Amino acid sequence: MLKLTRVNQLRASYIRFVAQATSATSNEYSCQPEYPPIRDLTHKALKRREANDWHEEIRKVPTVEEKIIKVNMPRYYGYKVVDFNDNKIPYNALPVTQHYTRTVLKELPLLSADETETSEFSSVAFLKTARDDIIDALELAHDFYNHQATLPDVAPSDSVNRERQLTQIIVEQLNRALLQILSADYPHLNDVEVDYNPRHEAFWAVGGVDPPKNVVKSKKGRDWQKDDASESVDRLVQYTGAPYLSLRHRQQLCPWMTDGESKIMDPHARHLPRFNHDARTLGYRTSYQHAVNVPGYWPSANGANFGLLSFQSRASLQMRHKAYGDRDLQEALHALAIKSSYAWLLAQANYNGFNTYNDLTYPMNTQTVITNGREWSFYEYQLNTLLLHSNQVNENPRVNFCRGTPPLPLYAEISEKGKCRPRRLELPEIYLWEKLWRSTIRLEPWRRNDDSLSWN
Repeated sequence: MLKLTRVNQLRASYIRFVAQATSATSNEYSCQPEYPPIRDLTHKALKRREANDWHEEIRKVPTVEEKIIKVNMPRYYGYKVVDFNDNKIPYNALPVTQHYTRTVLKELPLLSADETETSEFSSVAFLKTARDDIIDALELAHDFYNHQATLPDVAPSDSVNRERQLTQIIVEQLNRALLQILSADYPHLNDVEVDYNPRHEAFWAVGGVDPPKNVVKSKKGRDWQKDDASESVDRLVQYTGAPYLSLRHRQQLCPWMTDGESKIMDPHARHLPRFNHDARTLGYRTSYQHAVNVPGYWPSANGANFGLLSFQSRASLQMRHKAYGDRDLQEALHALAIKSSYAWLLAQANYNGFNTYNDLTYPMNTQTVITNGREWSFYEYQLNTLLLHSNQVNENPRVNFCRGTPPLPLYAEISEKGKCRPRRLELPEIYLWEKLWRSTIRLEPWRRNDDSLSWN
Protein backbone atom coordinates (compact mmCIF):
# COMPACT_ATOMS: atom_id res chain seq x y z
CA MET A 1 0.00 0.00 0.00
CA LEU A 2 2.84 2.35 0.88
CA LYS A 3 4.65 1.53 -2.37
CA LEU A 4 1.52 2.33 -4.41
CA THR A 5 1.15 5.71 -2.66
CA ARG A 6 4.76 6.52 -3.43
CA VAL A 7 4.26 5.69 -7.10
CA ASN A 8 1.21 7.95 -7.28
CA GLN A 9 3.17 10.83 -5.74
CA LEU A 10 5.97 10.45 -8.27
CA ARG A 11 3.45 10.27 -11.14
CA ALA A 12 1.76 13.50 -9.93
CA SER A 13 5.10 15.30 -9.62
CA TYR A 14 6.08 14.20 -13.14
CA ILE A 15 2.79 15.47 -14.57
CA ARG A 16 3.23 18.89 -12.89
CA PHE A 17 6.80 19.19 -14.19
CA VAL A 18 5.78 18.39 -17.75
CA ALA A 19 2.90 20.88 -17.57
CA GLN A 20 5.19 23.67 -16.30
CA ALA A 21 7.80 22.93 -18.96
CA THR A 22 5.18 23.04 -21.69
CA SER A 23 3.80 26.32 -20.34
CA ALA A 24 7.27 27.88 -20.17
CA THR A 25 8.01 26.78 -23.72
CA SER A 26 4.78 28.31 -25.00
CA ASN A 27 5.56 31.62 -23.20
CA GLU A 28 8.84 31.95 -25.07
CA TYR A 29 6.99 32.84 -28.25
CA SER A 30 4.72 35.76 -29.06
CA CYS A 31 2.90 37.05 -32.10
CA GLN A 32 4.94 40.27 -32.14
CA PRO A 33 8.72 40.25 -31.70
CA GLU A 34 9.91 41.78 -28.41
CA TYR A 35 13.40 43.24 -28.34
CA PRO A 36 15.38 44.47 -25.33
CA PRO A 37 15.82 48.25 -25.15
CA ILE A 38 18.77 49.61 -27.08
CA ARG A 39 20.95 51.61 -24.69
CA ASP A 40 23.01 54.56 -25.83
CA LEU A 41 26.64 53.66 -25.12
CA THR A 42 28.18 57.05 -25.87
CA HIS A 43 30.25 58.75 -23.20
CA LYS A 44 27.63 61.48 -22.76
CA ALA A 45 24.81 58.97 -22.22
CA LEU A 46 26.88 56.91 -19.79
CA LYS A 47 27.63 60.01 -17.71
CA ARG A 48 23.95 60.96 -17.69
CA ARG A 49 22.92 57.50 -16.46
CA GLU A 50 25.62 57.57 -13.78
CA ALA A 51 24.32 60.94 -12.58
CA ASN A 52 20.72 59.69 -12.52
CA ASP A 53 21.78 56.61 -10.54
CA TRP A 54 23.58 58.84 -8.03
CA HIS A 55 20.53 61.07 -7.66
CA GLU A 56 18.41 57.98 -7.03
CA GLU A 57 20.88 56.80 -4.38
CA ILE A 58 20.56 60.17 -2.64
CA ARG A 59 16.77 59.91 -2.71
CA LYS A 60 16.82 56.42 -1.15
CA VAL A 61 19.09 57.46 1.74
CA PRO A 62 16.76 57.49 4.79
CA THR A 63 17.89 60.49 6.86
CA VAL A 64 18.65 64.15 6.22
CA GLU A 65 22.20 63.90 7.55
CA GLU A 66 23.04 60.94 5.34
CA LYS A 67 21.66 62.74 2.29
CA ILE A 68 23.91 65.78 2.72
CA ILE A 69 26.89 63.49 3.43
CA LYS A 70 26.09 61.59 0.24
CA VAL A 71 26.07 64.87 -1.70
CA ASN A 72 29.47 65.87 -0.26
CA MET A 73 31.16 62.48 -0.72
CA PRO A 74 32.49 63.05 -4.28
CA ARG A 75 34.58 66.06 -3.16
CA TYR A 76 36.68 65.50 -0.06
CA TYR A 77 37.98 69.09 -0.03
CA GLY A 78 34.67 70.64 -1.04
CA TYR A 79 33.06 71.88 -4.25
CA LYS A 80 33.98 74.96 -6.22
CA VAL A 81 30.90 77.13 -5.65
CA VAL A 82 29.66 80.56 -6.69
CA ASP A 83 29.40 82.68 -3.55
CA PHE A 84 25.86 84.06 -3.28
CA ASN A 85 25.25 86.19 -0.19
CA ASP A 86 23.06 89.00 1.10
CA ASN A 87 25.87 91.59 1.05
CA LYS A 88 27.16 91.57 -2.53
CA ILE A 89 24.78 92.45 -5.37
CA PRO A 90 26.75 93.54 -8.46
CA TYR A 91 25.47 95.63 -11.34
CA ASN A 92 22.83 93.92 -13.53
CA ALA A 93 22.42 91.04 -11.05
CA LEU A 94 18.73 90.34 -11.67
CA PRO A 95 19.06 88.13 -14.82
CA VAL A 96 21.66 85.82 -13.28
CA THR A 97 19.62 85.61 -10.07
CA GLN A 98 16.47 84.65 -11.97
CA HIS A 99 18.38 82.06 -14.01
CA TYR A 100 20.12 80.56 -10.96
CA THR A 101 16.81 80.25 -9.09
CA ARG A 102 14.44 79.62 -12.05
CA THR A 103 12.21 82.46 -10.88
CA VAL A 104 9.61 84.49 -12.73
CA LEU A 105 9.28 88.00 -11.25
CA LYS A 106 6.14 90.10 -11.15
CA GLU A 107 6.30 93.71 -9.98
CA LEU A 108 3.19 94.78 -8.08
CA PRO A 109 1.85 98.33 -8.46
CA LEU A 110 1.35 100.63 -5.50
CA LEU A 111 -2.13 100.77 -3.99
CA SER A 112 -4.02 103.97 -4.57
CA ALA A 113 -5.51 105.96 -1.72
CA ASP A 114 -9.02 104.66 -2.52
CA GLU A 115 -7.85 101.02 -2.52
CA THR A 116 -6.09 101.54 0.81
CA GLU A 117 -9.21 103.03 2.38
CA THR A 118 -11.45 100.18 1.18
CA SER A 119 -9.16 97.42 2.45
CA GLU A 120 -10.23 95.30 5.40
CA PHE A 121 -7.52 96.90 7.54
CA SER A 122 -8.93 100.43 7.27
CA SER A 123 -11.20 100.34 10.34
CA VAL A 124 -10.72 103.39 12.55
CA ALA A 125 -10.04 101.37 15.69
CA PHE A 126 -7.44 99.17 14.04
CA LEU A 127 -5.64 102.04 12.33
CA LYS A 128 -5.55 104.13 15.49
CA THR A 129 -4.17 101.27 17.59
CA ALA A 130 -1.63 100.21 14.99
CA ARG A 131 -0.61 103.79 14.23
CA ASP A 132 0.00 104.67 17.88
CA ASP A 133 1.99 101.50 18.57
CA ILE A 134 4.07 101.84 15.41
CA ILE A 135 4.90 105.45 16.29
CA ASP A 136 5.88 104.43 19.83
CA ALA A 137 8.06 101.60 18.50
CA LEU A 138 9.81 103.87 15.99
CA GLU A 139 10.45 106.61 18.53
CA LEU A 140 11.73 104.09 21.08
CA ALA A 141 14.07 102.57 18.50
CA HIS A 142 15.51 105.96 17.53
CA ASP A 143 15.91 107.02 21.16
CA PHE A 144 17.71 103.79 22.01
CA TYR A 145 19.99 104.09 18.97
CA ASN A 146 20.87 107.71 19.79
CA HIS A 147 21.55 106.74 23.39
CA GLN A 148 23.91 103.97 22.27
CA ALA A 149 25.76 106.39 19.99
CA THR A 150 26.51 108.72 22.92
CA LEU A 151 28.10 106.05 25.09
CA PRO A 152 31.83 106.72 25.63
CA ASP A 153 32.96 103.13 24.96
CA VAL A 154 31.22 102.84 21.58
CA ALA A 155 33.64 103.07 18.65
CA PRO A 156 32.51 105.09 15.62
CA SER A 157 31.25 102.97 12.72
CA ASP A 158 30.70 103.51 9.02
CA SER A 159 27.35 104.29 7.42
CA VAL A 160 26.62 100.65 6.53
CA ASN A 161 27.04 99.42 10.10
CA ARG A 162 25.09 102.39 11.47
CA GLU A 163 22.17 101.55 9.20
CA ARG A 164 22.33 97.89 10.22
CA GLN A 165 22.27 98.77 13.91
CA LEU A 166 19.38 101.21 13.60
CA THR A 167 17.33 98.93 11.35
CA GLN A 168 17.89 95.97 13.67
CA ILE A 169 16.40 97.94 16.56
CA ILE A 170 13.48 99.22 14.47
CA VAL A 171 12.60 95.76 13.11
CA GLU A 172 12.72 94.16 16.55
CA GLN A 173 10.55 96.87 18.11
CA LEU A 174 7.99 96.83 15.28
CA ASN A 175 7.81 93.04 15.34
CA ARG A 176 7.19 93.07 19.10
CA ALA A 177 4.53 95.77 18.82
CA LEU A 178 2.65 94.23 15.90
CA LEU A 179 2.57 90.75 17.42
CA GLN A 180 1.06 92.25 20.57
CA ILE A 181 -1.52 94.24 18.59
CA LEU A 182 -2.68 91.49 16.25
CA SER A 183 -2.43 88.35 18.40
CA ALA A 184 -5.74 89.08 20.16
CA ASP A 185 -7.70 89.02 16.87
CA TYR A 186 -5.49 86.48 15.07
CA PRO A 187 -4.69 83.63 17.52
CA HIS A 188 -2.30 81.85 15.15
CA LEU A 189 0.24 84.61 15.85
CA ASN A 190 0.61 83.24 19.38
CA ASP A 191 2.27 80.13 17.92
CA VAL A 192 4.85 82.04 15.87
CA GLU A 193 8.54 81.38 16.64
CA VAL A 194 10.92 84.34 16.26
CA ASP A 195 14.60 83.86 15.32
CA TYR A 196 16.99 86.81 15.68
CA ASN A 197 19.84 87.05 13.15
CA PRO A 198 19.43 83.41 12.06
CA ARG A 199 21.97 81.69 9.85
CA HIS A 200 20.59 80.93 6.38
CA GLU A 201 22.63 78.76 4.02
CA ALA A 202 21.69 76.76 0.93
CA PHE A 203 23.46 74.72 -1.74
CA TRP A 204 22.22 73.92 -5.23
CA ALA A 205 23.32 73.14 -8.79
CA VAL A 206 22.45 75.20 -11.89
CA GLY A 207 22.73 74.12 -15.52
CA GLY A 208 22.89 76.04 -18.76
CA VAL A 209 26.21 77.82 -18.12
CA ASP A 210 28.89 78.20 -20.79
CA PRO A 211 31.93 75.98 -20.14
CA PRO A 212 35.27 77.54 -19.14
CA LYS A 213 37.94 77.92 -21.80
CA ASN A 214 40.18 75.26 -20.26
CA VAL A 215 37.34 72.72 -20.39
CA VAL A 216 36.62 73.55 -24.04
CA LYS A 217 40.31 73.24 -24.94
CA SER A 218 40.64 69.93 -23.09
CA LYS A 219 37.62 68.39 -24.84
CA LYS A 220 38.72 69.57 -28.27
CA GLY A 221 41.97 67.68 -27.75
CA ARG A 222 40.08 64.37 -27.54
CA ASP A 223 38.43 62.97 -30.64
CA TRP A 224 35.61 61.34 -28.69
CA GLN A 225 34.71 64.64 -26.92
CA LYS A 226 35.13 67.15 -29.76
CA ASP A 227 31.42 67.35 -30.51
CA ASP A 228 30.57 68.12 -26.86
CA ALA A 229 33.28 70.74 -26.31
CA SER A 230 30.88 73.70 -26.24
CA GLU A 231 28.08 71.97 -24.34
CA SER A 232 26.83 73.84 -21.26
CA VAL A 233 27.97 72.77 -17.81
CA ASP A 234 26.65 72.94 -14.27
CA ARG A 235 27.57 75.61 -11.74
CA LEU A 236 27.30 74.95 -8.01
CA VAL A 237 25.99 77.76 -5.80
CA GLN A 238 26.30 78.33 -2.05
CA TYR A 239 24.19 81.06 -0.45
CA THR A 240 24.96 82.55 2.97
CA GLY A 241 22.92 85.20 4.72
CA ALA A 242 21.68 86.46 8.07
CA PRO A 243 18.40 88.43 8.15
CA TYR A 244 17.47 90.75 11.00
CA LEU A 245 14.85 88.26 12.18
CA SER A 246 12.55 85.56 10.82
CA LEU A 247 9.21 84.11 11.85
CA ARG A 248 8.21 80.42 11.74
CA HIS A 249 4.99 78.47 12.24
CA ARG A 250 3.77 74.86 12.34
CA GLN A 251 1.68 75.47 9.22
CA GLN A 252 2.93 76.95 5.98
CA LEU A 253 1.42 79.68 3.86
CA CYS A 254 -1.20 78.81 1.28
CA PRO A 255 0.11 78.72 -2.33
CA TRP A 256 -0.98 81.66 -4.46
CA MET A 257 -0.15 79.95 -7.79
CA THR A 258 -1.89 76.75 -8.89
CA ASP A 259 -0.10 73.70 -10.24
CA GLY A 260 -1.09 74.58 -13.80
CA GLU A 261 0.06 78.17 -13.43
CA SER A 262 3.43 76.96 -12.11
CA LYS A 263 4.36 75.45 -15.48
CA ILE A 264 5.52 77.15 -18.67
CA MET A 265 5.61 75.60 -22.11
CA ASP A 266 8.71 77.45 -23.31
CA PRO A 267 11.67 77.50 -20.88
CA HIS A 268 13.29 80.17 -23.07
CA ALA A 269 10.37 82.54 -22.56
CA ARG A 270 11.16 86.20 -22.14
CA HIS A 271 9.88 86.31 -18.55
CA LEU A 272 12.46 83.67 -17.53
CA PRO A 273 15.88 85.19 -18.37
CA ARG A 274 18.87 83.04 -19.19
CA PHE A 275 22.39 84.03 -18.15
CA ASN A 276 24.83 81.67 -19.85
CA HIS A 277 28.03 83.48 -18.90
CA ASP A 278 30.16 82.70 -15.89
CA ALA A 279 28.90 84.55 -12.80
CA ARG A 280 32.42 85.87 -12.22
CA THR A 281 31.95 88.18 -15.19
CA LEU A 282 29.58 90.21 -12.99
CA GLY A 283 31.89 90.26 -9.99
CA TYR A 284 30.78 87.20 -8.04
CA ARG A 285 33.52 85.19 -6.41
CA THR A 286 34.11 81.45 -6.20
CA SER A 287 35.45 79.40 -3.31
CA TYR A 288 35.82 75.80 -2.23
CA GLN A 289 33.55 74.45 0.48
CA HIS A 290 31.23 71.59 1.31
CA ALA A 291 27.51 71.73 0.59
CA VAL A 292 25.59 73.23 3.54
CA ASN A 293 21.83 73.68 3.99
CA VAL A 294 20.78 75.55 7.15
CA PRO A 295 17.41 77.36 7.50
CA GLY A 296 18.35 79.06 10.78
CA TYR A 297 16.69 76.70 13.26
CA TRP A 298 16.90 73.17 14.58
CA PRO A 299 13.87 71.20 13.34
CA SER A 300 11.59 69.17 15.57
CA ALA A 301 8.69 66.83 14.95
CA ASN A 302 5.42 68.78 14.70
CA GLY A 303 7.35 71.97 15.44
CA ALA A 304 7.47 75.35 13.73
CA ASN A 305 9.33 74.11 10.65
CA PHE A 306 7.86 76.47 8.04
CA GLY A 307 9.31 79.93 7.53
CA LEU A 308 6.66 82.61 7.13
CA LEU A 309 8.53 85.91 7.08
CA SER A 310 12.09 87.23 7.07
CA PHE A 311 13.46 90.78 7.28
CA GLN A 312 16.50 91.40 5.08
CA SER A 313 19.04 94.22 5.20
CA ARG A 314 19.69 96.61 2.32
CA ALA A 315 22.53 98.46 4.05
CA SER A 316 25.15 97.21 1.58
CA LEU A 317 23.29 98.96 -1.26
CA GLN A 318 24.65 102.26 0.07
CA MET A 319 27.97 101.33 -1.53
CA ARG A 320 26.49 101.08 -5.04
CA HIS A 321 27.67 103.68 -7.52
CA LYS A 322 25.13 106.42 -8.19
CA ALA A 323 25.75 106.05 -11.93
CA TYR A 324 23.98 102.67 -11.84
CA GLY A 325 20.68 104.53 -11.63
CA ASP A 326 17.41 104.03 -9.80
CA ARG A 327 16.27 101.19 -12.03
CA ASP A 328 19.30 99.07 -11.20
CA LEU A 329 18.75 99.80 -7.50
CA GLN A 330 15.21 98.44 -7.82
CA GLU A 331 16.51 95.37 -9.66
CA ALA A 332 19.10 94.85 -6.91
CA LEU A 333 16.28 94.75 -4.34
CA HIS A 334 14.42 92.22 -6.50
CA ALA A 335 17.56 90.08 -6.81
CA LEU A 336 18.13 90.14 -3.05
CA ALA A 337 14.52 89.13 -2.37
CA ILE A 338 14.63 86.29 -4.91
CA LYS A 339 17.87 84.67 -3.81
CA SER A 340 17.22 85.05 -0.06
CA SER A 341 13.69 83.62 -0.38
CA TYR A 342 14.79 80.76 -2.64
CA ALA A 343 17.71 79.83 -0.39
CA TRP A 344 15.61 79.90 2.79
CA LEU A 345 12.89 77.69 1.29
CA LEU A 346 15.49 75.33 -0.19
CA ALA A 347 17.10 74.90 3.24
CA GLN A 348 13.68 74.20 4.77
CA ALA A 349 12.92 71.69 2.01
CA ASN A 350 16.24 69.99 2.76
CA TYR A 351 15.00 69.25 6.29
CA ASN A 352 12.02 67.48 4.68
CA GLY A 353 14.24 65.27 2.54
CA PHE A 354 14.37 67.31 -0.68
CA ASN A 355 17.49 68.76 -2.31
CA THR A 356 18.79 70.11 -5.58
CA TYR A 357 18.70 66.59 -7.11
CA ASN A 358 15.37 65.37 -5.65
CA ASP A 359 12.49 67.66 -6.47
CA LEU A 360 9.66 68.96 -4.32
CA THR A 361 6.32 67.15 -4.32
CA TYR A 362 4.36 70.21 -3.10
CA PRO A 363 4.87 74.01 -3.22
CA MET A 364 6.40 76.03 -0.39
CA ASN A 365 5.76 79.72 0.30
CA THR A 366 7.29 82.54 2.29
CA GLN A 367 7.31 86.34 2.56
CA THR A 368 10.34 88.62 2.55
CA VAL A 369 10.74 92.23 3.65
CA ILE A 370 13.79 94.31 2.67
CA THR A 371 14.21 97.46 4.71
CA ASN A 372 16.55 100.15 5.94
CA GLY A 373 14.15 101.16 8.71
CA ARG A 374 12.41 103.86 6.71
CA GLU A 375 11.77 102.29 3.29
CA TRP A 376 10.15 98.85 3.12
CA SER A 377 9.88 96.47 0.13
CA PHE A 378 7.42 93.57 0.44
CA TYR A 379 7.75 90.27 -1.45
CA GLU A 380 5.99 86.92 -1.70
CA TYR A 381 7.79 83.84 -3.02
CA GLN A 382 6.48 80.42 -4.09
CA LEU A 383 8.95 77.56 -4.51
CA ASN A 384 7.66 74.97 -6.99
CA THR A 385 10.82 73.19 -8.13
CA LEU A 386 14.43 72.57 -7.13
CA LEU A 387 15.59 70.89 -10.35
CA LEU A 388 17.86 73.40 -12.08
CA HIS A 389 20.86 71.21 -12.93
CA SER A 390 22.07 69.85 -16.29
CA ASN A 391 19.25 69.35 -18.83
CA GLN A 392 16.57 70.27 -16.30
CA VAL A 393 17.20 73.92 -17.09
CA ASN A 394 15.54 73.23 -20.47
CA GLU A 395 13.31 70.23 -19.75
CA ASN A 396 11.76 71.11 -16.39
CA PRO A 397 8.38 72.79 -17.01
CA ARG A 398 8.01 74.10 -13.45
CA VAL A 399 9.19 77.54 -12.42
CA ASN A 400 9.27 79.49 -9.17
CA PHE A 401 7.43 82.77 -8.70
CA CYS A 402 8.17 86.01 -6.89
CA ARG A 403 6.08 89.16 -6.68
CA GLY A 404 6.96 92.37 -4.87
CA THR A 405 6.45 96.08 -4.46
CA PRO A 406 8.72 99.11 -4.88
CA PRO A 407 10.17 100.58 -1.66
CA LEU A 408 7.44 102.16 0.47
CA PRO A 409 8.30 104.83 3.09
CA LEU A 410 6.97 103.85 6.53
CA TYR A 411 7.48 107.32 8.00
CA ALA A 412 8.28 110.76 6.68
CA GLU A 413 10.90 111.85 9.20
CA ILE A 414 12.02 111.83 12.82
CA SER A 415 12.21 115.33 14.26
CA GLU A 416 15.03 116.61 16.45
CA LYS A 417 12.76 116.08 19.44
CA GLY A 418 12.37 112.40 18.53
CA LYS A 419 8.81 112.67 17.21
CA CYS A 420 7.81 110.43 14.30
CA ARG A 421 5.33 111.17 11.53
CA PRO A 422 4.28 107.89 9.81
CA ARG A 423 3.08 107.63 6.22
CA ARG A 424 1.77 104.17 5.35
CA LEU A 425 0.44 101.16 7.25
CA GLU A 426 1.02 98.25 4.85
CA LEU A 427 3.31 96.62 7.42
CA PRO A 428 0.59 95.03 9.63
CA GLU A 429 -0.92 93.19 6.65
CA ILE A 430 2.02 90.83 6.26
CA TYR A 431 1.45 89.49 9.78
CA LEU A 432 -2.14 88.32 9.25
CA TRP A 433 -1.66 85.16 7.11
CA GLU A 434 -5.32 84.25 7.18
CA LYS A 435 -4.66 81.43 4.71
CA LEU A 436 -2.25 79.22 6.59
CA TRP A 437 -2.16 75.87 4.82
CA ARG A 438 -2.28 72.52 6.60
CA SER A 439 -1.24 70.10 3.87
CA THR A 440 -2.88 66.68 3.71
CA ILE A 441 -0.04 65.14 1.70
CA ARG A 442 3.08 63.63 3.19
CA LEU A 443 5.59 66.42 3.71
CA GLU A 444 8.68 64.17 3.94
CA PRO A 445 8.28 61.52 1.19
CA TRP A 446 12.04 60.90 0.86
CA ARG A 447 12.77 60.82 4.59
CA ARG A 448 12.45 58.05 7.15
CA ASN A 449 9.34 58.27 9.32
CA ASP A 450 11.31 57.65 12.51
CA ASP A 451 12.00 61.23 13.70
CA SER A 452 14.54 60.06 16.25
CA LEU A 453 16.72 58.89 13.35
CA SER A 454 15.99 61.78 11.02
CA TRP A 455 17.12 64.67 13.21
CA ASN A 456 20.17 63.17 14.90
